[in-house]
Order: sequence, then C-alpha cells, then structure tokens
Amino acid sequence: MKARVQMWRSCVQVGLPTWLQLQQVTADGMAVVGSPRLLIRNNQTWEGPVIEAPYLVLREVSKL
Repeated sequence: MKARVQMWRSCVQVGLPTWLQLQQVTADGMAVVGSPRLLIRNNQTWEGPVIEAPYLVLREVSKL
C-alpha cells in the first residue's frame, strides 16, 4: 500500500515567505503521521508572495 500524503500552502501575507509542506496521513486520511516536511519556499524578491501551480508526482519510494 502506498503512503497517503497531504500537501498544503501557507497563507499568503505581504512581506512573509510562502511555502509548501507535505505530510503523511493515516490510511483513512483523518489524522497526520509524523512531522510536516518543507518542500519549497519563495525566498527570492522577484518571486513575489506566491508559489504558482504546484503539483505532486507519484514515484516508487521506500519511505516519505
């Protein structure tokens, strides 16, 4: 069985970075497992306050 995960973006607030996080959830999707993992963060001035069009690609891995 493949691990289920959720991905979310922080709230966009002027002057603060925006980030995407990923976290494993239980098989029924009702609870989180472990700690979230930071995937990407806009840390360059030219990027502005948003992260555009994120997506996930499913690959075979041994663990999250």
